[in-house]
Amino acid sequence: MSDAERPYYFLVTPGACGTVGLHGFLHQHCGMQMLPGWNTHTRGVPKLAAINKFVYLYSDPRDALLSQARREALIDVHAKHVRNMGGDVAGFMAACIYGQLGNDLRRYLANGVDFFDFEGHFDSWLNHPDHVNVMFVKYEELPQHLPAMLERWGQDPALAAGFEWKPRQSNWRDENPIDQTLLERMFYSHIQRIESLDGCFVC
Repeated sequence: MSDAERPYYFLVTPGACGTVGLHGFLHQHCGMQMLPGWNTHTRGVPKLAAINKFVYLYSDPRDALLSQARREALIDVHAKHVRNMGGDVAGFMAACIYGQLGNDLRRYLANGVDFFDFEGHFDSWLNHPDHVNVMFVKYEELPQHLPAMLERWGQDPALAAGFEWKPRQSNWRDENPIDQTLLERMFYSHIQRIESLDGCFVC
């Protein structure tokens, strides 16, 4: 199947929640393609969302931040991600004086400010105009909700059986007690909100 023949899927995510693996599955196993030129980290619902079925994939922000820190990317790579999410790039750069988020993690957490702005990104899609509906799916529950995602995009839900879900390698509960406390403090309000939500809902 050529790319021109592949149906589109519309996915948005703050990142660090299994997005690469899901992209591969949708392309290779389901014969789909992402909308050309689409930035999956876009903040805020674009006009094209009114005519397309978007899915917002998210995860526990404590784990997502740790996943970012363990990628060993140079700081400008992380800064680009922060910028794409609509976060505070200047604040992020000031908090990472050693060149890598992983090297600066304790210092970054001690600031108590989420410069990626995971919660703000989430809200920018949750608080959208009434004529748009977005499906929100929590990565930790992705296997059970993937059939609904595929059906939303006009695909056979049975294809979900071919998806190999992998538990996260980054788990905030594996961190030392100090970092656990700092992570909980940084993301307290966001965690309280997403833990009160269903693992899949349309809003």
